Amino acid sequence: MEYVIGVDIGTQSTKALLVDRQGAIVAQHASSYQPDTPKPLWAEQWPAVWFKAVTECIAACVQKGKQAGVAADSIKAVCVSSLYGGSGIPVDSEMRPLHPCLIWMDRRATDQVEWVRGNIDLEQLYAITGNGVDSYYGYTKMLWLRDHAPEVWAQTRYFLPPNAYVIYMLTGEIETAIIFALPTVGPAIVGSMAIGDVYVTATFMLVLSATLIVGNIIADMLLAMLDPRVRQYGGA
Repeated sequence: MEYVIGVDIGTQSTKALLVDRQGAIVAQHASSYQPDTPKPLWAEQWPAVWFKAVTECIAACVQKGKQAGVAADSIKAVCVSSLYGGSGIPVDSEMRPLHPCLIWMDRRATDQVEWVRGNIDLEQLYAITGNGVDSYYGYTKMLWLRDHAPEVWAQTRYFLPPNAYVIYMLTGEIETAIIFALPTVGPAIVGSMAIGDVYVTATFMLVLSATLIVGNIIADMLLAMLDPRVRQYGGA
């Protein structure tokens, strides 16, 4: 019989299930944490917290699966979903995180919201992104980073959704699914749009269907937990 591990990165915990092809649960595990809230309205997370939780959950599911008679080489896939990552994780050209991710519940970008309302064609913004103007949306959080952390902005190559960063760490592939990319960098997916002197272009990363295979998990990354033939999926 073949099995799959499903992982969901949440705001306060990461959960994982080991299931068979009919969806029967064989094993499960959760790892908890809290977002950092250094100031009122702020909510952020370093991606290392998420990656540590993901690997702990996968390892625990594999171990519990072995105890239930499931061999590691019968686990054929790992699927990673995640919370809405707000700004996304800013990383440089070497894929090093430059700043905590400003997650969905972060509301610091109030000035940026007012700037967008006063300077951008809101009908065009909605037509391109399908989103309104609110500090919930990733583009306002990106503008906050541009305005308040210019050294981060200058070095940023990608803004990665949380699961895209974890998938990169597992596989070495930089890809995401549109359901994760669109709320964060909507203009990058549908077209190109100028927000002041910020140009969000369609060159951020490859966008795939959430059901397509991204690549193989790097063997030396998870060798102690998973058979290297296990494959990594890109979405929920």
